[in-house]
Amino acid sequence: VSTLDASFIDWFVPGILGLSLMNSGIIGIATAFVSFREKGILRRIKVTPFPLWKFIMARIVAALVLALATSGILILLGRVVWGLTVRGNWLVIGLALVVTAMAMLAIGYAVAAIARNTETAASYANLITFPMMFLSGVFFPLGAMPGWLQPVIQLMPLKYGVDALRQPML
Repeated sequence: VSTLDASFIDWFVPGILGLSLMNSGIIGIATAFVSFREKGILRRIKVTPFPLWKFIMARIVAALVLALATSGILILLGRVVWGLTVRGNWLVIGLALVVTAMAMLAIGYAVAAIARNTETAASYANLITFPMMFLSGVFFPLGAMPGWLQPVIQLMPLKYGVDALRQPML
């Protein structure tokens, strides 16, 4: 039997990457767009020649660029400070980062669509992100969770993002 010589940090960093993508995608987008709606910014954009869908796409692209830059910084810090070893294909890791970020952005937009004000958006976003933080394998292996919690774990979108990041990195 052979195993990878993976350290704790090799296992931990993909979880932190997923957590970072979740927080920026869900909390960041939800509160920002509800704030735009409260201030009338979205309504003002609608009366300009600039289409609202282009504004939304620009926000999505900006959020993805920021997510990739933040992820790059986290990986670099992991390598320099804690000796992180990335074993997988960087293209696959990049694709996993983009897909995970897009999924979290979609949840953030869904929260923004139903929240009436910024405080409500932040509450809804925290209601979604807090369970995911602990039930997605970010801080400890999911096999350590009790059996009755396993069906709930399978519903957590971040679990699949963390798995998609962890598999190619390890």
